[in-house]
Amino acid sequence: MNILDYANGVEKLVDPMEVGKVLYMQTLSDSLGQRTHYGSEEKLRAAVEKVSFSEDSDFGRKIMTKKKVSLKMIWRDYMGDGFKMERWRWIGILMLVAVFAGFFGWVYEFIFYFFDGGTGEFYMQGGNFLPWINIYAIGAVLIVLSCWKLRKYPWAVFLFAMVVAGIVEFIGGWLVYTIGNGTRYWDYNTEILNFGNIGGFVCLRSVLFFGVSALFLMYAVVPVFVWLSRKMSRRAFMILAIVLFAVVMMDEVYNLLASKVFGWFDAMEFYRGLGWKYLT
Repeated sequence: MNILDYANGVEKLVDPMEVGKVLYMQTLSDSLGQRTHYGSEEKLRAAVEKVSFSEDSDFGRKIMTKKKVSLKMIWRDYMGDGFKMERWRWIGILMLVAVFAGFFGWVYEFIFYFFDGGTGEFYMQGGNFLPWINIYAIGAVLIVLSCWKLRKYPWAVFLFAMVVAGIVEFIGGWLVYTIGNGTRYWDYNTEILNFGNIGGFVCLRSVLFFGVSALFLMYAVVPVFVWLSRKMSRRAFMILAIVLFAVVMMDEVYNLLASKVFGWFDAMEFYRGLGWKYLT
């Protein structure tokens, strides 16, 4: 049996990396003019196990493309007990999660406070030039890390994210209020849909939103990023993640530190100059 024919048609080798090893060996043998034939799957496996293979190599990427990595396949692996990711993939995905979540939170607040303000006008949110809010990025990364082992149980992810987010929100709001002599970064006392409000620091609506958002994050956003990391080459994926993350971090550092230290204009001054209003 020709190795290439075997690799193209085999269904028993579920792992695409196993098939990749087969194609890798075929390429090597072809380059030497020594097309190899195997009479059994056992001999084939014994041979390919001797080959050092990585899905991030050119050969690995070719077979991943040939295999047509689908979200369905990623989802099956993602929800399995043995699903693991390399360190570089973890780093890249967490960077993209931070970028996406910060933008997602900005959109949520931009829309919510339009209705909270009586649908009269939109209010600019966050303190950056880009539509990105840091607290949502931090929260999303923490949720991914803390809920990773719970991902097989959506109800557990929902409850855990809701409870933890509520505790963090209450403690954070209370500390800022206490240390800052009445300073509030948010106040649910004055907002709509503030049922279950506790001191203006936390309410049922907010923790329910965090719980639902955690489900969206863990079962839609992260799997898509995993799929993207397998669809693209390692270099291309990491360049994408690093560039996007670096851009929002430069924006964050400038507005949070540099503008204050050197007295430069910040994003809030810029947007107010354009006629935008902030809630605070």
